Amino acid sequence: MEVFSDLMGLMVAKQDFKYHWSCEEEKITHLCFADDLMVFCRVDVGSESFINAWFNRFKALFGLIPNPEKINLFVSGVSSYLKDHLLDVLGYKEGVLPVYWSSIFILPKAVIKQVEATLRTFLWKGCDLNTDGTKVVWTKICMPKDDGGLGLRSMEIWNKAVMLKHLWSLCMNSASSCGFHGHDAT
Repeated sequence: MEVFSDLMGLMVAKQDFKYHWSCEEEKITHLCFADDLMVFCRVDVGSESFINAWFNRFKALFGLIPNPEKINLFVSGVSSYLKDHLLDVLGYKEGVLPVYWSSIFILPKAVIKQVEATLRTFLWKGCDLNTDGTKVVWTKICMPKDDGGLGLRSMEIWNKAVMLKHLWSLCMNSASSCGFHGHDAT
């Protein structure tokens, strides 16, 4: 993945790469974890040619061909015409971001606080993520609509709920496979 990162850096420097709006200041183009890769860029027709050029260069250098069946495109904030065009031209499937990782761990309070701060700021400021003056306390926003809130979920409560759901599922599957149901204690 180091070689991939270097290749991505070279291509970004040589081409008119358009950063994703929230990655431009830090110059983040991609994240790698194990065999997963996420590339972040502004969605336009230029991105389409950049992604194709990168895959072709990667293929030429390493002889590895990425499997289009395992590649997902995650797009937001663009017209459905542009999204459909990119999916069609690139030949990828539209993906949905997984939240599995947050359902098997209790997230640290500092992580929850930072994510909720970003969500709160985005709610009031949009793409401009400066932190001056939010309008309403976050706990009020997370209240049900009938109680005057916006119906958003508290990330801390949601994280614990999905983690417990996951544990319940593991226990029920484990219990039935270990013979706990209907086990004769005699």
